[in-house]
Amino acid sequence: MDMTTFLIFTLGMAVVTFAIRFSVIGMAGSFEMSERMKRTLRFVPVTVLPAIIAVEILGAGSNMVFS
Repeated sequence: MDMTTFLIFTLGMAVVTFAIRFSVIGMAGSFEMSERMKRTLRFVPVTVLPAIIAVEILGAGSNMVFS
């Protein structure tokens, strides 16, 4: 893959990612979340961070090692 193709793909992925995130953030003010949803969303960072760390610690290349 040459540099031009790489840059086009990278910029395209950045634009798509931004559009998806921006659309969700833009809609967030137009509806009211229930209290249960708000309480549930508080735990998302607490569960995602250990998942990222576990992959880095236990990961061995493309395979996971649980020994």
